[in-house]
Amino acid sequence: MKAELEVKLAEEFPFMRRGKNAKAQIKSDGRIGNLYDAYGCAFSDGWYEIICGLCRDISMEYEKAGVPIDIVVDQ
Repeated sequence: MKAELEVKLAEEFPFMRRGKNAKAQIKSDGRIGNLYDAYGCAFSDGWYEIICGLCRDISMEYEKAGVPIDIVVDQ
């Protein structure tokens, strides 16, 4: 997925924000422990609307339940 689409997801859905990239994880931890943080979304751009819709649906369900979103994205 294009970087700008990943940024749009991260701006709208905080649980989609990435942490340390692969190089930073290897430097600090000696290994890659979180593939999502390391490499991001491994989808073609056409999947953006589907992923965005799923994130929106997830967010709404948490809101309906009255609980904070506590998702950790890890591929």
